[in-house]
Amino acid sequence: MVDFKLTEKQLMLRDVVRKFVREEVIPVRAELDREPDPKKGFSWDLLRKADAIGLRTLSLSEEDGGIEADIITRCVVGEELATGDLGFAVCLDQVWKISAGIAHLCNEEQRGRFIPLFRDDPECLLSIAITEPSGGSNYIVPIERKDSTLQARAELRDGRWVLNGTKHFISNAGLSKLYLIFAVTDPEKNVYERVSAFVVPHDAPGFSIGKVEDKMGQRLVWNSTMNMEDCTIPEENLVGQRGRGMVDVLRFLAEEGSNIQAGATVLGTARAAYEAALEHANERFIGGKTMIHHQLVHHRLARMKMRLDAARAYLYRAAYNIGSADEETDWSMPPMSKVFAAEVSFEVAKEAMELFGGYGYMKDYPMEKYLRDATSFLHSDGVNDVLLLRAARLLYELPAELYQ
Repeated sequence: MVDFKLTEKQLMLRDVVRKFVREEVIPVRAELDREPDPKKGFSWDLLRKADAIGLRTLSLSEEDGGIEADIITRCVVGEELATGDLGFAVCLDQVWKISAGIAHLCNEEQRGRFIPLFRDDPECLLSIAITEPSGGSNYIVPIERKDSTLQARAELRDGRWVLNGTKHFISNAGLSKLYLIFAVTDPEKNVYERVSAFVVPHDAPGFSIGKVEDKMGQRLVWNSTMNMEDCTIPEENLVGQRGRGMVDVLRFLAEEGSNIQAGATVLGTARAAYEAALEHANERFIGGKTMIHHQLVHHRLARMKMRLDAARAYLYRAAYNIGSADEETDWSMPPMSKVFAAEVSFEVAKEAMELFGGYGYMKDYPMEKYLRDATSFLHSDGVNDVLLLRAARLLYELPAELYQ
C-alpha cells in the first residue's frame, strides 16, 4: 500500500516555509508584481532570507551542505512557496532541479569546482538553457530524426569549447551565476548523439543577457534571452558524455522530478486562490446569508478542493513511482501529472476569481494575479500538448515516424 503521509521532518519544513511565506513573501509580492520594469520584479532580499533558512540549497546532499530533499519534499516546499508567489517558487524550484542535475552529471573534479561556487554564495542562482527561438518543448518528444531543433553550436578549439547561439525564455537568466547549457557538438549524428551539456559561468567571455521578458505572470522571476558569441569555456566544463546531452536532459527531467515539481508549484498558486475564495465565501453576505450557505457556492468550492487534492495525489504517486524499487517505473506519469496539475490549477484559479465577483477582477485583490500566474504553466516546463504527445508515445509504444 502506498502511503503519502508526510514525515515529521517534512511537516516541520512545511511549517518553516509557511512562516516564511506569511512573514516575508506575502507582504512584498503585490508591489513587486506591479513593478512595470521586469528587471525590478526580483527581490535579492527575499533570496538571501530564503537561503538563510536553507531553501536555496535544499536538494544538495548532506555532505555538500543540503538536506538531500527528495522529490516529494521539494513538492511540499514548492507548493507552500507558491501560495505566496509562483515566480519566486519557480526561481528556487529551478535551482533545486539544476543543482541536483549538476551533481548527477558532473565528475568528482567538476563537482569540486561547481558545487562550492553554488553552495557558498547566498546569491548564486542556476539556470538550464535548452529553449531557443527555433524550438522549445519539442525537444522532449523522443524522436530519432537527425536534425534536432537546437541551433546552438559548440566547437572544440585549441583545448577550449567555443559556444555560439541564442537561448530564450530561460528562467533565472540574468540572475544566475552558473548556467547548464545544451548545444550541438556533433551535427552529423542523430538527435541522441549530437547534443552535449556544458556548465557556463555568467562572466564567461562572449556570454551576455539580452531581453528580460515583460510577462503576464510569474513577474517575481526573470525569463530572459541569452546570447553566446564565441563564448569560451574550459574543455573540462563539458558535463556528462559528449553527444549524450539530450539523453541526459530526458533523464534529468524524469529522475529529478522536473515535471512533478513544476506541477506542485503551480498547484500552490491554485490552492491559495481556493483558500482566498473560501475565506471570502465565509465572510460576504448575499441574500441575507453568507455565500458559503448558497448551494451553488459550496458546490463550486467542494469541486475546487476535489480537483486540488486529486492533482496533488497524482503528483505524489508519480514521485513515488520514480523512486520506488518495488514497481516498474512508468515514465508517462511525470508529464501527465504535470499536465493535470496545470489544467486543474488554471480552472481552480479562474473559478476562485469568479466567486469574488467584480472584486476578483480588481488589482486590490490577489485573485487576478493568481489567474495570471496559473496560466503560465499551461506551457511552462513543457507545453501541455507536447508533454501529452510524449506520454502517449510511452504509453502506447507509438512509432517515431508519427512525430517526424
